[in-house]
Amino acid sequence: MSTQTPLQSKQIRKARRAHRLRKNRKIKNQISTCTPLSSPPLDYNLILSPSLLAPPQCLLQSLSSSPLALPPPVKIRFQYFWKLFRSDSNHFLSLFDYYVSRRYPGCHTEMIYQIVSRDYPTPDVVIYSFLGQPASRSLWNPSLPPDCKTVFYTGENRTLDPSSNLNLTFDNTYSHGNIRYPHWLWKFSPPFTQLANLRLTDDPHKSGFCCFVYSNNRAKNRNDFCRALSRYQRVDCGGRCLNNVGGPVSDKIAFQKRYKFCIAFENNPREGYVTEKILEAYQSNCIPIYYGSRTITDDFNPETFINAHNFDNTQKLVDYIKRVDTNPDLYRSYLDKPVFSQQWLKRFNDPSQSFFQSVAHQILTLSGT
Repeated sequence: MSTQTPLQSKQIRKARRAHRLRKNRKIKNQISTCTPLSSPPLDYNLILSPSLLAPPQCLLQSLSSSPLALPPPVKIRFQYFWKLFRSDSNHFLSLFDYYVSRRYPGCHTEMIYQIVSRDYPTPDVVIYSFLGQPASRSLWNPSLPPDCKTVFYTGENRTLDPSSNLNLTFDNTYSHGNIRYPHWLWKFSPPFTQLANLRLTDDPHKSGFCCFVYSNNRAKNRNDFCRALSRYQRVDCGGRCLNNVGGPVSDKIAFQKRYKFCIAFENNPREGYVTEKILEAYQSNCIPIYYGSRTITDDFNPETFINAHNFDNTQKLVDYIKRVDTNPDLYRSYLDKPVFSQQWLKRFNDPSQSFFQSVAHQILTLSGT
């Protein structure tokens, strides 16, 4: 039987409560301001190997009761990109910054990753393209640092690199750590929710029939179609190829906005290879006349463009364009609809931007830090 008086019992309970409060305050003071959001986890159904899906060490440490100690930032090097590529300002950095702001509010980006120069000897991750490499994959010999993780990215008609840890390409495959990431995404930065609203609208001030803006003169099929369509009505060619407007235009989008139609032919009709050509037609408020990937409807709404693959020959395609040009109701049937496919609309409208966060997560956690 307890010999404590009621007053003693009350004092003991009060002392225990005070002890618990002091302990909780101490733990709270130890937790870093970099604790991630308590939002639902990313949708990793679209990303790759389960071995890559472990949360960053920063996240694991912050969930413990011990003080948060961030691992060293991931050192990232860019290599073999195009001439005007900027390592200090590009699409990848916009992805990383958005990812860090959502997952680690309060953290400066340099606490999570740092971009290093091309001569930095020991990067954790190298993101590389193919500039300066032979056209034949079998002859590729990129000089990459040993003991680093690699990410291959292409904005051109190149297949994935089987030797890379992660691939971001046009290929419709998940093999060799590949995520299909078409180059037209490069024109935008997250969040991508604004893209869900892109659609063609009726513009009574359009004065031209069709435009054609290309510099590459080696795409014979594209040039032949332009000439065939020109036999119906003049097609204004604003690039170096087939130019008939007094020289190349300085602003492609501004030039194209004057026209009802835009020829959006890829250089190569490989499946999955969808570049910015069709998107720039949409941005110019032109109905695209598209030829290229037969899987184009994976990316764009088939009710908003004229698909050359649906016609048996060039003349039937030209005859249909004549109908659209002269039939106001048929022309308007292409307008006022989302231009992207349902798959991309779902990704754009996702409040957590899971697909894009997952791409950033894959790259920033490749090195295992």
